[in-house]
Amino acid sequence: MNALIETDDPPYVKDIPARTMGSIARYVLQGIHPGDFIWNCIRNDLKMAVAYADKDNVTALKSIVMLFINRIPSGCWGSEEKALAWLKKFQSEQNHGNETSNLYPYLCKHLQS
Repeated sequence: MNALIETDDPPYVKDIPARTMGSIARYVLQGIHPGDFIWNCIRNDLKMAVAYADKDNVTALKSIVMLFINRIPSGCWGSEEKALAWLKKFQSEQNHGNETSNLYPYLCKHLQS
């Protein structure tokens, strides 16, 4: 196995609600537009993310940010332009999701959430 491809969740993922991990996984692996809270995290607008967050996600916000910084591909988050370009890839490439699933297997188990 390639040591660069991580298959296990980092420890802070346990603090992130399952529904939130599912939303992040669907965005990264399938190009599915998430709800307002995660969309604003993806866009790097934490002020608006907090405005849309429920109690569980406010509590998990540091862990969610750490997940994005450490484990989510930088090409799909950080600005609205990057996020929209990521979604557009899935509209133009039918098999893009399979490619990303192979690169980010640790997210696959969260697709059911």
